[in-house]
Amino acid sequence: MLVRAAERSDRTVEGMAGTERAFLYKVARMTGLRRSELASLIAASFRFGMESFVVVEAAYSKHREQDVLPLHPDLIPLIRERLGQLVDGDPLFPLLDQRKTADMVRHDLETAGIPYRDEENRVADFHALRHCFITRAWESGAAADVVMSLARHRSLQMTIRYTHTDRSTQVRAIRGMPSPLDEEA
Repeated sequence: MLVRAAERSDRTVEGMAGTERAFLYKVARMTGLRRSELASLIAASFRFGMESFVVVEAAYSKHREQDVLPLHPDLIPLIRERLGQLVDGDPLFPLLDQRKTADMVRHDLETAGIPYRDEENRVADFHALRHCFITRAWESGAAADVVMSLARHRSLQMTIRYTHTDRSTQVRAIRGMPSPLDEEA
């Protein structure tokens, strides 16, 4: 809903038009990259082929090591289109490190009718897009070590702090299990 609200917005917030904010939210949500990591991306950060990746150089990675992360297939054409609009060396998200992403998100949340803070006291800020990415990685059925590596965390305990499950996730998990009635006890 945040993406749709930004796409429909005719207001520029923090120097970014609605469509630019929507693209930023999509990339953040589908890569799990932090704001500073997103700010570092240029055309050379992407590798396209049979498997496509984004590379975050060590200087911009939180743990100061180069990160190479796979890209979701649905994100690839969006990134390619945007890269076609850049001049060599231009950042994918100009001046992102100087923009107040909180103001952008609050505006788009308000437009979408989504509260900034929910009933469980969770905040829907820019970093929540990273939480969403990690939660969706868990929900995909990936093994714990895979989700931890995608999150680029050093401990599983930290990765678990980023996941948020609800009743529908629990129901899908139960429905996905083989029937205990078919097994011998």
